[in-house]
Amino acid sequence: MLVLKKYLSNICDFLYNEFPCCLPLEVFNRIRIHNGFKIYASLLEKYGDSVSVSICPYKGTGDVYLAAGYFNKSALKTENYVFCVIGKSNEAVAELFGIENVLEISQKQMSSLFRFAVFTGMKETEISILHPNPQKDHVGVIDYFRNINGLNFADIIRYSSFAEKAIDAPVFPDCDDKMKSLFSRLNLKEGKTILLAPYSYTLEKINGLFWRKLVEELNAMGYSVCTNLGSDKEKAIEGTEGVFLKYEELASFLKMGGYFISVRSGLCEIVSTIPCKKIILYKSYLFWGNGNIVDYFGMKNMRLCEDVIELEYSGIDFYTLIDDIKNNLEMNICTQ
Repeated sequence: MLVLKKYLSNICDFLYNEFPCCLPLEVFNRIRIHNGFKIYASLLEKYGDSVSVSICPYKGTGDVYLAAGYFNKSALKTENYVFCVIGKSNEAVAELFGIENVLEISQKQMSSLFRFAVFTGMKETEISILHPNPQKDHVGVIDYFRNINGLNFADIIRYSSFAEKAIDAPVFPDCDDKMKSLFSRLNLKEGKTILLAPYSYTLEKINGLFWRKLVEELNAMGYSVCTNLGSDKEKAIEGTEGVFLKYEELASFLKMGGYFISVRSGLCEIVSTIPCKKIILYKSYLFWGNGNIVDYFGMKNMRLCEDVIELEYSGIDFYTLIDDIKNNLEMNICTQ
């Protein structure tokens, strides 16, 4: 490995300093490769020359959840490894699976490390790319397999990067006392509190008018309603309490409250194993390859949970969607 390290250093320095270039894009790529080598060299110094480096080059919460879940069962995990993610929130996702050597880096650093790995070769560097179609990848051929022969998002991640067919379940710590205090402070009803998750950054969000009308209906049914907030940029839906919950706190909150209603987002993966009533909303006419959004991202299709209720809506017919949600909630009340 030390010989390889010296060899790669010479190649990257030559590429960066000596090779003639006139195109701005080529200059950009060479700088990224050179920077990626410096990051890789720092990992060898920190973790040792035998370290196996696994990178999650896409920062989507659901993407990292799947990568972390399959990683623990995969032969890619060795005694000496480092699991690289983008951002603190994804570091928290990986830690739910008991992954110890999690390294949080920036999007720019991840892109450089990815370009270096592709340029050099994954076998030579022992870098594993835990995503089928990383951002800025010049190939993107995996996109054409979406929904072919029923291949969903979880299938494609598993088959492209892992050998295992089963995914690990996350382990949530006991935060019951903290959540009891929160419920008391906000006057939330145990067993009848709904956590709304209206924000998504990959798939299309639903109009704010829908959420406000839904909250009016839920309050009239006697529920306490909260809005899950992930950052200062997100605002609570009118008529709800805004709550900032760490991923590790979600299990205690939802088991205490009982209900989760969300537009399809990466948060749905996080709560997939938590015992509560889960209603996920999908825009039906969004197509992904040879199928629609439910075919590709559906929680049941991805075999992440069987107890989820998945509802589709079309256009702006939000009143029908609200009625569907109410009917499913009322069915739950009748069977209790």
